[in-house]
Amino acid sequence: MLLELLRGEREVFTTFSAVAYANAARLLAAENITFRAKVTNTGAANRCTGKAALYGVRTDLERQYQIFVKKGDYDLAAHCLSKTY
Repeated sequence: MLLELLRGEREVFTTFSAVAYANAARLLAAENITFRAKVTNTGAANRCTGKAALYGVRTDLERQYQIFVKKGDYDLAAHCLSKTY
């Protein structure tokens, strides 16, 4: 959070879906909006041993995708993404 603030960026989109992230990135690129992506592994599956340790764990929700844009591009990016999301 602090790093984004120092870089002059704002988070414009966040999701746990790789498909939604790819679509959002495509929409921003089509509008020539420069963005930075951050992927965070929030799951425990990589720390567990054996398949029994993964029982009940939603491995499809382990990665959080965040898209950041410059503060000056935030309104345009938010408007672009609001058409779809």
